[in-house]
Amino acid sequence: MPSMQEIYQKYSYEYDELISHEDYNNNLKIWLESNIDFNQKKVLEYGAGTGRITKLYIDKVNHAYCLDRSSHMLERCKDNLNDFNHKITYTLSDNDQAINGTTLFDIIIEGWSFGHTIIENKNNMKACIKKIISNCESMLDANGSM
Repeated sequence: MPSMQEIYQKYSYEYDELISHEDYNNNLKIWLESNIDFNQKKVLEYGAGTGRITKLYIDKVNHAYCLDRSSHMLERCKDNLNDFNHKITYTLSDNDQAINGTTLFDIIIEGWSFGHTIIENKNNMKACIKKIISNCESMLDANGSM
């Protein structure tokens, strides 16, 4: 059986098929639509993977910046979101790296990737968590939400 890292580097199609069945009741979409106003917002999404969560809001936003540390996953994400690629910027980046530039975001979102980063830094979890939060806060518009 492949490791988690091997899956993210080599098996994006199989991974995408697997996760497409996770939320068969659409609970996440219902929650997002009920709790977050994506209308014409600028969104930063960490750990975009194959775009499963991005698909739930991309039709509403002005622009999405999709980050992932796996180019293999980002390629699958581009394929899955092909109709919306005109309003998506894809960036290869780890969760604990600050994004260069002066762009501030209205919404910062991530699914499960922060947990992976923190577990990978289990000997220094507190510092890792602080760094991720600090990076996010520095990129969030004053009226934004994470």
